[in-house]
Amino acid sequence: MPTYWERYFDGWEVSPWRVGVFLAAILCCWCLTGYLRLHGYLRPGDARKINHILALAGVALWFGWLPPGMARASAMLTGACILVLVTFTCVWHKAPPFSWAFAANTRPSDAPYESLLFWTSWLMSILALLIADLAFMDIQLSRTAALLVGIGDGLAEPVGIRWGRHQYRVQWTKWMKPSTRSIEGSLCVALSSLVIIICCYASSGMPVWPQLIGGALLVALVLTLIEAVSPHGWDNFTVPITAALLLHALFGG
Repeated sequence: MPTYWERYFDGWEVSPWRVGVFLAAILCCWCLTGYLRLHGYLRPGDARKINHILALAGVALWFGWLPPGMARASAMLTGACILVLVTFTCVWHKAPPFSWAFAANTRPSDAPYESLLFWTSWLMSILALLIADLAFMDIQLSRTAALLVGIGDGLAEPVGIRWGRHQYRVQWTKWMKPSTRSIEGSLCVALSSLVIIICCYASSGMPVWPQLIGGALLVALVLTLIEAVSPHGWDNFTVPITAALLLHALFGG
């Protein structure tokens, strides 16, 4: 009987060209959106969320439908490379093109901790998805969790900034920076999460439709609450972890 690690690493194979193409796309998008932000063509929040969605949802879509061993190996190598790129960008953030990449992924309101929040937000996202994959060894679950944090969480801020008329603040302690949310942004999280879960699980034929819709609605509502109450920057960790736990409980084998 194979051990846990033998099963987990079974079939691991990196797709070098897929990893290379994806990292090149990430770098180009960082530089382009950062340049546009510095020249006033993009808001800081929009630039950040474009890159947030591209990276997290992109990993799920670009690698998630490969055979599980290749998907895991390629996605994990990509995540490690992104952390290296983030580190280089933080160290040399005053010199182009690193200054463009830095501007694309930070908020002026986070000063003087832009580098710390930039690096930790990526670390928490990658770490959360890794923990979920290690815990449940379910590539469909990992793919869905990445899409949920990439798209669901990614759309909330720009929607809230543009159309958020009913705002509220979340602050766990007086030492933490408060987060400003909106009802409209939270509704965006709920709707996008519902659509993502139905699309990801409907293709498998399991569970049957009443179960799928009910389960997807429950997960979407819980994720909306988690995203709303998470401290500043922590939703990159809390959303995928919560999603993984709920998806496994409701749809797992």
